[in-house]
Order: sequence, then structure tokens, then C-alpha cells
Amino acid sequence: MEKKVKQIFKDNKLSYDWEINSELPCVLFVYIEWGDWKHDHICLNNIMKQNGFHLVGEDVTEEDGSDAYSATHIFIGTI
Repeated sequence: MEKKVKQIFKDNKLSYDWEINSELPCVLFVYIEWGDWKHDHICLNNIMKQNGFHLVGEDVTEEDGSDAYSATHIFIGTI
């Protein structure tokens, strides 16, 4: 799955930090820091969906009432 994620990020010019869960290798965490709700968060979710990943959660880690916030996106994919 790591190779697939690297290729998706390269093809779509995404520069977010990410990691694959070491205990559940089909779970992917993507960290967006102060990204715009539309241009970062929704865009990421759409790109990952188009590539066979399913969003199972989004944990908001920072917000200030603006259009930007920080969150961890949790996806399930295939190994």
C-alpha cells in the first residue's frame, strides 16, 4: 500500500504527512495542518476515493472558526 500512496501523492502533487498503521496495514492516516476545507480537506478525500480508499473518519485537531483547520483523515485501503 505504501507504493500506491506515494504514487497517488506524487501524481496529485500532495505534500501532506501520512503514515500507514503498523498494526493494521490497511489503515492510512493523512495529516493536514491548517488546510482549507475545500481545497485541501475535500480535495484529498475525493482523490483518495477515486483511488479506491474509503474515508472512515476525520479527527479535527485544531480550528479557529475560519475556513482552514487541521485534521487527521483516516482511510481504509487495500494492502
